Amino acid sequence: MTERPTADPGSFRDPDNRVFTADRQVFRVFNRRDAADIERLIRSEAFEDMVELGMVVSTEVLEPADIPGSITSLPDPALVVRHERIPFISYPYEWSFEMLKDAAALTLDLATRLLDHDYILKDATPYNVQFAGARPVFIDVGSFEPYEEGPPWDGYNQFCRLFLNPLLYERYVGQNFQHLLRSSLDGVDPGELRAMLPLRSKWTKTVFTNVVLQDSLSRRFEASAKASSEVSGHVIKRGAIRRMIRGLRSSAAKQRSQVRRSSWSDYESDNTYDQRSEDAKREFVESVLKRTQPGVVWDLGSNTGAYSLIAARHAGYVVAFDRDPQVVDAFYTRLRADPGGPTNVLPLVMDLVNPSPGQGWGHTERKSLADRGNADFFLALALMHHMVIAGEVPIDSILEWLASVAPEGVIEFVPREDPMARRLLLRRSRSHGEYSADGFAEALGRYFTVGDRAELPNGRILYSVVRKV
Repeated sequence: MTERPTADPGSFRDPDNRVFTADRQVFRVFNRRDAADIERLIRSEAFEDMVELGMVVSTEVLEPADIPGSITSLPDPALVVRHERIPFISYPYEWSFEMLKDAAALTLDLATRLLDHDYILKDATPYNVQFAGARPVFIDVGSFEPYEEGPPWDGYNQFCRLFLNPLLYERYVGQNFQHLLRSSLDGVDPGELRAMLPLRSKWTKTVFTNVVLQDSLSRRFEASAKASSEVSGHVIKRGAIRRMIRGLRSSAAKQRSQVRRSSWSDYESDNTYDQRSEDAKREFVESVLKRTQPGVVWDLGSNTGAYSLIAARHAGYVVAFDRDPQVVDAFYTRLRADPGGPTNVLPLVMDLVNPSPGQGWGHTERKSLADRGNADFFLALALMHHMVIAGEVPIDSILEWLASVAPEGVIEFVPREDPMARRLLLRRSRSHGEYSADGFAEALGRYFTVGDRAELPNGRILYSVVRKV
């Protein structure tokens, strides 16, 4: 190993294990308190089954002779395992509604399986789940512990705050949940959600049990140490925990988003592209990708994902960003529903004018978009006019940022005369005199060397570009 291990800033909260990365490998180091129990589970046939089913990230126990010296020098490394590396780390506030639901189902299905083998999840947070393409996978094997009958399940409250409550919010309030999880890494408090929900929803079994009742009990326990001690002394049977998990699984699964379809939901069929222009654009983009064969592509402003799917044929991995949660949800659902479709495309909710910041302790516990590594290639198709006109970001700032994202890419310029650009200009009173084909070409030359250029029949211009050194 040539690189010293770096502790993952998001793994410090569990005192029993810590994640380290080095040479693009991921290690988890356990101290002596948990080591024997975890090793027994990882070496079991039950764990192998969970990995085989795609529920848990592939994990290998390292024998002493195979442990890098820099890892063995860490304090008290009683057990070291190596995980399969997830291509791109994402967070729940970047997921769509159906993605959060699928992550919730995975967490509870895993909790049930663990109970069958005398283990339990000691927490139930979506931050223990990642997406490999459109497939959720559990990554925190350090949250497995032997089951002891008696105490209540610690994961219940966390599951409600971070999984169920955001889903209930989107269903009954009719607004996207992402801003709630981005503003609070601890999730949605039942009291806060109770105040936002319409009265009619509070009489449904799911809301009454998991929001109204939990808020009332929480207030009671905070006010009375006696009530809290009575609950802590109550013995909870395994069957009761199993029924609780089954009830949560059913409650989360039946939720449906009630957010209205956005103006971009039908963009693929309702846009200014005639067939000749669309065919020419697809041919241009695919030819550049076929020649480049990039490792990781960021499709910036992916919308319905049409070009992400083209990129998936020629790239190792594609991350498709769009600011519209409904559009991302439709793309994710489409990927999940196609058993023969690409497995290397990850759709995420991301406003590129206001991307995810560093959050949590030291602003690094949840990394900013910029701190999660760069791509090898970017697609910026039908993006610039949104960022310049609607986002009011200067062209030079956008191009400078694109040059930091990846060394190569394809950029589409949409002229002011284009119907979509005119629609955006109607909503802005400021002058955008700098937004012109000549001005854009001049700015482009300050950051990139232009390779191929194609003017489409509808007047839009495509550029393949390489970052200037």
